[in-house]
Amino acid sequence: MNSSSAVWKWWAALLCFTACSPSEQEVPSNGPSEVTLVPERIANFRLHDHAGRSHELRRLSDRRGVVLFTVGNGCPIVRRQLETMRELRERFGDELEFLFLNANPQDSLEAVRSEAESFSIEFPILLDRSQAVARSLGVTRTGEAFLLDPSSGRIHYRGAIDDRLDYGVARADARETWLADALEAYLDHREPPVAVTEPRGCLILLEDWPEEVTFVHDVAPVLERRCLECHRPGHIAPFAFDRYETARGWSPMMAEVLRTKRMPPWHADGEIGTFDNDRSLTAEEKRALLRWVELGAPRGEGTDPLADREFRPPQEWPLGPPDAVVKLPDEVIIPARGEIDYQYFEVEVELEEDGWVRALDVQPGNASVVHHVLVFLRYPEHLAEHQPDFQGGLSGFFAGHVPGSDPWLFPENTGKFLPAGSSVVFQMHYVSTGKEETDRTRMGIYLHESTPEHELHVRSAHLSELRIPPGERDHEVTASHVVPKDVWLWGMSPHMHYRGSRFAIAARFPDGERRELLSVPHYDFNWQTTYLPLEPIFLPEGTVVYCRGAFDNSASNPANPDPDREVRFGPQTTDEMFIGYLIYSEAPPSTAPLNGLRDGSLDRN
Repeated sequence: MNSSSAVWKWWAALLCFTACSPSEQEVPSNGPSEVTLVPERIANFRLHDHAGRSHELRRLSDRRGVVLFTVGNGCPIVRRQLETMRELRERFGDELEFLFLNANPQDSLEAVRSEAESFSIEFPILLDRSQAVARSLGVTRTGEAFLLDPSSGRIHYRGAIDDRLDYGVARADARETWLADALEAYLDHREPPVAVTEPRGCLILLEDWPEEVTFVHDVAPVLERRCLECHRPGHIAPFAFDRYETARGWSPMMAEVLRTKRMPPWHADGEIGTFDNDRSLTAEEKRALLRWVELGAPRGEGTDPLADREFRPPQEWPLGPPDAVVKLPDEVIIPARGEIDYQYFEVEVELEEDGWVRALDVQPGNASVVHHVLVFLRYPEHLAEHQPDFQGGLSGFFAGHVPGSDPWLFPENTGKFLPAGSSVVFQMHYVSTGKEETDRTRMGIYLHESTPEHELHVRSAHLSELRIPPGERDHEVTASHVVPKDVWLWGMSPHMHYRGSRFAIAARFPDGERRELLSVPHYDFNWQTTYLPLEPIFLPEGTVVYCRGAFDNSASNPANPDPDREVRFGPQTTDEMFIGYLIYSEAPPSTAPLNGLRDGSLDRN
């Protein structure tokens, strides 16, 4: 058996990660297979690219096909193939999507961006940090092209672009144009003349995936660290990881949501900023879970760590008894079906004297129907001229609740002023469940014993003049906010509706320096996370905070209510908003902050 045949057999062994088992093929060492490749399939996946955009294979089903090309910084063969890839995209780009895939562990985001700028690479470069996609495809080198059907995941071609380049050899013209021939045949509904060739490129350092993974010793600890915050009895997740049998039953779904980044619900790019409430998996944790599913979800010897775990029942008030509680005046009846307009309820806060708030806990009475809550503060009449202008939530809010959020414990020595005689206005966004429901949301208020040093504010960069054309896949918009004083930035929260696809926040300091603060390549309306920097970020007076995002109003967006209409700004989820909330305190505190907005710091066991 020649060496190239052994390589292909090794590829076939690795493809056990995908939905189908590959067929053994003979691949001559210098050219195509003499046997038509039995089609293979790759499971759906989602990856972020170097520019802060998210790409999911199935979401590209409005394109006839996807060309995926493996790249890596510094590879001379890849660099010399860029012009050919540009020519192919010029020729076939109206019907096919062209993407690059970088699985090199040594290539940082900054380095990938630098390489792209130096060589004018305008293709999206997907960053495969866990190497799960590379592994599923059996990738070992850069310079390999794949032709994929985005709907089925079928691989129609894999291998070299052409025969122009070899190691130390570069002909002026190609004699064989395997990829172009395959693309032409695919668009003509024919099988490619040659389905597989051996690529020429630089070897990729593939991280070792564990040979043996068991639930008891490897998987249960990851679930405890990353998943039990929600997947435990009485909490928001639809099921609890309470024993091995449950985890095993959900293991196929676990692999799917990991590959498509639906879970854990953390949507920020891990290479831009560090966050106190980061729920993402490390590459090692992701490999362990995926490998466990590959192996058939083995239990392993020993006691089931989750079956023996004692889950403390959910506490009525996790921060302890509040100093004051306000609730909706009466139970609200939510109809079984239909779109429900925002509901507003004003409730007086019973305080005998002015106070400063140190924490707020908004609790839905019925989490299944409460999509989100915004709470606004209304001062008494004699302080009306000092009333904060929240603009209906456009420029800020007093308190809020979104799915998965915890009580809002403010940073040390900060607070919000709450004068006696104030009232709060609950803005309730309800959704129907298929049966008539009721809700009576409430809010607990926790007060400082004395006046804090610094007032906490919620402000925003926002855009209300929105006109999103019908069918537009990536309609980009921007907004900005000028910081009025020296502040500490404690949190950032993007807000869009169903068509929101990505959101990024950056700061331009008065000295001209620019810093990326947050990138959310895949915005998910169902998880409106407040991202809490591990350390507060100092923004001097005059800093401009820029928000840049995009909307997907195309039919490929499964959440899109109507891709055929122009969408404008509005409060309903069928309308759109573009708001970047900024949570900051005025003036730097005199001492280093001891804790921030600990959205996930409570003892939840």
